[in-house]
Amino acid sequence: MNGMPFDEQLVDIVGPNDQSKPGGEAQLDISWIMAMGRGAPTKFLSFCGPGPAKGPCGAYVLDWAMWVGNQTAPPLVTSISYGDTEGGYAKKFAGFSYIDRMELELTKMAARGLTVVAGSGDAGATNVSEEGNDISQTDPDCSKPRPFFPSDSKYVVSLSSSLLSTHTTPFCNIPPPTLAGAGTNVLCERVGEASVSMTYGGTYWTTGGGMSGHIAAPDYQRAAIASYKAQVAKLGYALPKSGTYNPQGRMYADLTTLGFNLNIVLNGKVGPIGGTSASGPLMGGLFTIINDRLLALGRPPLGAPHHWLYGKLASTNGAYNDLTYGRNDDGDWQPRHSPYKTLCPGAGFPLTPGPDAVSGFGSPNMDVWFNNLP
Repeated sequence: MNGMPFDEQLVDIVGPNDQSKPGGEAQLDISWIMAMGRGAPTKFLSFCGPGPAKGPCGAYVLDWAMWVGNQTAPPLVTSISYGDTEGGYAKKFAGFSYIDRMELELTKMAARGLTVVAGSGDAGATNVSEEGNDISQTDPDCSKPRPFFPSDSKYVVSLSSSLLSTHTTPFCNIPPPTLAGAGTNVLCERVGEASVSMTYGGTYWTTGGGMSGHIAAPDYQRAAIASYKAQVAKLGYALPKSGTYNPQGRMYADLTTLGFNLNIVLNGKVGPIGGTSASGPLMGGLFTIINDRLLALGRPPLGAPHHWLYGKLASTNGAYNDLTYGRNDDGDWQPRHSPYKTLCPGAGFPLTPGPDAVSGFGSPNMDVWFNNLP
């Protein structure tokens, strides 16, 4: 990928894979997790199981989890680029039994020292107009936030997406007055990093994030959530309408990496692609490098790293590149006569200095991380 040597012997394919019909999502995942975690043996996992389905495959994320549970030496890091809203799973399974069983399996993975990352969704907090739900139909409106699972699991590292730009409208040429003194990181005389958003970033989709409606905020996150709510109040920002979300829920995303205009090779051509499903494999590759360091030092693998992310790293100066501007109100771009909305003012969550419900802590500063290993 991108001119780097590729060793096919490093890839083990598990499950169906028709090389004559490559998928953009699959190509994105395998290309970038291997580009970032260079030289690491990698499994390409493909599942198409039974259960309630929108297409030919059922709720296959649990099929993957059961496969992991039956392996004596499963991958130490897994990136998942799929999922659905909590409401979508609850409707298909007549309750939260599926999510609860997944949480149990993810608990087992954490206990085994396994790390799982997942994208926070590509249609803002409400998931409006997203056609990629695993098992449920497209969400039609902006009426409420729709938390995205398994990204909002307390055992999964949730990834939001950012972009690099020196001239993206509006945050470079018309900074809102409310940002005065807020410590914004948008420095437009040079390349800066900002959250992917239609209204606030000029992109054609919006990164996900929010608060779980079913999974309670874990202990490791309570201080971060309190900090976020304090910043929202201090800056006078608006949260979604009361009663439409769970203010006591698990806040996600945890981290941000680049997820806009990443190149892949598909059908013999190089082209750009993006999504939080790009950010997930990027971070998965970086976690693989961290595991390499840990194992070389004789330490156990990273596992679920949340206590490290929210503890030692959160209190270490320079560990994160803070993203502070924007909101994830909107969905993704819709053609003129689409029945779905594109823009949803006020329906999502704001970014703030410090941890927030869109970008998490921001993007990782790997030099600092390597000097502060768990």
